[in-house]
Amino acid sequence: MVVFRPFTSEVIVAKVKSSDEDGIRLTVGFFDDIYIPASYLPQPTAFDPNERAHFWLPDSELTSTHDMLDTPVAERMYIDQGEAVRVRVETDDFYDDEPGPPKMAEGVQIKCEAKRAPYNIICSISEQGLGPLAWWSGAQDGGEPMDEG
Repeated sequence: MVVFRPFTSEVIVAKVKSSDEDGIRLTVGFFDDIYIPASYLPQPTAFDPNERAHFWLPDSELTSTHDMLDTPVAERMYIDQGEAVRVRVETDDFYDDEPGPPKMAEGVQIKCEAKRAPYNIICSISEQGLGPLAWWSGAQDGGEPMDEG
């Protein structure tokens, strides 16, 4: 039996599955319930509804989404669908939803919650070295090779 459960603060690499105003959903191929809430994205970040992707403006003092959407597209660092990202695990949640018939309390049917995944992982990319691998690949290649001996 194989179990996938990364520990808190572990750094993993996943691919962007989708984005919306609330955050980014990731996948590792065999598991799709990995999320980066908007609060765990690097700041300043905004969601571009035309591109359906979040973008980061490094070294920017802008704070409002409206002002960030007015910036030139060339200055934006997008987090695109299908892109590999390095993330830090912040927390994981287990939900034990009981199967069975609808619940009743004193003859009144209790409204059921929306279906949710039994296990999900919340991640962050708001630290140095985290985010799309393309953002940091130049930093690794920029150094001189070390001599051995």
